[in-house]
Amino acid sequence: MFVDKNKKRRELYAVKSKEEKLKLSNISVCNRRLRREKLRIIMNNFKIERGGKCQLCGYNKNLVALVWHHVDDKEYTIADLMSKAQINKVIKEIQKCTLVCANCHMILHNE
Repeated sequence: MFVDKNKKRRELYAVKSKEEKLKLSNISVCNRRLRREKLRIIMNNFKIERGGKCQLCGYNKNLVALVWHHVDDKEYTIADLMSKAQINKVIKEIQKCTLVCANCHMILHNE
């Protein structure tokens, strides 16, 4: 006899009405937006601590255009660590990086 081990779990978490689904989906969207905003602020603070400008050409008009370039060997990508909200590992990885603008970053990887 086949026993569905996840049946009770699915029944427990099953959403019964459209109103409940809408309520749950709004909560998850709100949480994702808040989390994304918090991570954006954290990354901008890291960029400001590093001078807030490209280390090669001096670009400083917009923090979004500044990216992290790994100088030493990297264990993780910063984007992956941020998506998992592992701030301690992010700090460790950022210490191996220089802050450069997107244009300079592309040039560095193209050489």
